[in-house]
Amino acid sequence: MNYSDFYMAIIRQRANAVDARAQRLGPMLAALEGPAPVRSHDPLTVRFAAAADAPALARLAELDCAPLPPAPLLVGERDGRPIV
Repeated sequence: MNYSDFYMAIIRQRANAVDARAQRLGPMLAALEGPAPVRSHDPLTVRFAAAADAPALARLAELDCAPLPPAPLLVGERDGRPIV
């Protein structure tokens, strides 16, 4: 195997990984394309993330294609729900 074959194999492998990720994230991204959220004038609370926030934070990190940062994390909250 020469270098160009090796690089092509790596590129194909990466393309397959990107395609698989797109298949998995496509429905979540499509769900985000709803109507624009209505701006609220309700108070916003900023607090440290709790264990219950882990699923929302993991979903947000996945949409950003980034790892979840190490704790402590801050979360914006409105009406008792995290804003992600």
